[in-house]
Amino acid sequence: MVKVLLKLKWADFVASFKRNTWAIVGTVIALLYGVGLLAVWAFASLTAGTESPQQQIWALCFGVVASLIWLVVPLFFAWVDNALDLDKLAPYPLSARDIQWAQLWGNLIGVPGFLTALTTLVTAGAFIHQPLVLVSYILCAPVGLLLMMMISRLINMVGQRIYQNRMLRNVMSVVTVILMICLVPFLMLIAGAVASIWDYLPTIFNILAWSPLGVIWAVPGDVFDGAWGIAAGRCALTAVYVVAGWTLRNKLLTHEMEYLGASTAQTGTRTKEAGNIGIFAHFPAHARWVVAARTIHSFFTDSRMSAFLVIPPAFYVLMTFGEAFSASAGRDSGAFSDIGPLFIALMIGSTFYYLVAYDDSALATHLISPLSGKDDRWGRFYGLGILFLPILLFCLTFFLWYRGASFVEFFALAGGSVGAFCTAAAISSLFDVTLPPPTPPPGSGPFKTPQNTGGAGLVLARLGVSLLTFAALIPTFVLYGIYLLTGQDVWAWCTGAVSLVYGVLCVWCVMRVSARRYERHAPECFAQLKR
Repeated sequence: MVKVLLKLKWADFVASFKRNTWAIVGTVIALLYGVGLLAVWAFASLTAGTESPQQQIWALCFGVVASLIWLVVPLFFAWVDNALDLDKLAPYPLSARDIQWAQLWGNLIGVPGFLTALTTLVTAGAFIHQPLVLVSYILCAPVGLLLMMMISRLINMVGQRIYQNRMLRNVMSVVTVILMICLVPFLMLIAGAVASIWDYLPTIFNILAWSPLGVIWAVPGDVFDGAWGIAAGRCALTAVYVVAGWTLRNKLLTHEMEYLGASTAQTGTRTKEAGNIGIFAHFPAHARWVVAARTIHSFFTDSRMSAFLVIPPAFYVLMTFGEAFSASAGRDSGAFSDIGPLFIALMIGSTFYYLVAYDDSALATHLISPLSGKDDRWGRFYGLGILFLPILLFCLTFFLWYRGASFVEFFALAGGSVGAFCTAAAISSLFDVTLPPPTPPPGSGPFKTPQNTGGAGLVLARLGVSLLTFAALIPTFVLYGIYLLTGQDVWAWCTGAVSLVYGVLCVWCVMRVSARRYERHAPECFAQLKR
């Protein structure tokens, strides 16, 4: 039965490429990066095989780092690979043991598992000149992979429980977006932390060598040193960890199979005070303000939309880190910090393009109610502006204060950012119902595979919307570029003032056309989203 489940997992993995062309592109890119890193690791392993001190901890370093990766990733991406999840297998007459084995070795099916297995294989190159150590590594590696996958599946259960809670799911989605955007700075910080504690690494690894993360991977080093007693002790401790992990995992699986769905069942009814309508009570009793309240509410309750809330702070953190790194290196921060705020405002203004596609239930309500196109367009714009403009201006103020910019530069970037936001939102409102973007299914995370992707023609059309939005902001970029080149304050004042006026006029004029397009194409958009 385990073999059948693994075949099904492989069939699902292959079928994922047929459902989405971008999955093929992403997999190819991941494989290219993975193969490049694998080649570097293989060379490093062969080099380490010529130096005795490195041989002693080489396998341990690999095992600890790989185990940590498989330990951390399921907390944030537990929903990505759910082909063998219990909620899908529970209706069938399968034993907990069969599911457990299938889930353990099913982790190796896919790009991460494939690269982990290959990296485990090439790590043996460090012991190519020591046959006895090489044999010990070959015997320990499968056990190490088993323990690694067992820990990963236990953490995966924790991640799935987190994603069953809406509030925790939204928090984890936000944290994931921050980590994805600021990945390079975080890696540099980790590298700096490792460099600062370099002298203590042997002590840290000696401690980890007795933990489940590295106990079995330390055995080849013990064999290399001739410490047969310590190696035997680590093997015995590994057996204890495997038995304990297997038993715990089996009991948890059995419990979930018996009480599947109990955690998500309704266990009580929450009552609210009469008249308490939440955020809607803080807005005027007008149709467009109700739409604005619904828009703001969706950003805080839909985990797919919550990711947009952290994009401005995350990018400003990235630019601040770049400023600090450039200052420490004694060089200028470059054009990214100069025009980055305008691109961030452009990106956030373009969020208007996703509002209808992400909240199609609101679109259905608008279609069956006497809501005009003007009220829908202006209501969504009000909600977007009330939520994001304060975030943009606060982040911009902090960044320019840290940078030591003048008030003239602040006025240019503040006016340019507000103008870019308004212009991008106005242009996006023209196409959100005629060329709706692909979105992850409701209830999923922001990184779930989108649905309704359409053909290559629609992809190119959506790219054209992005290019048109950028083209509409050429006056702002030109004026600010002249200011950067000449350094004359008059161009900074012109940038801020012209961008503000230009953005307001763009919204005022375009929203009229957008309202008519919405009334004409909204039913077709809803039918396409529900297809």
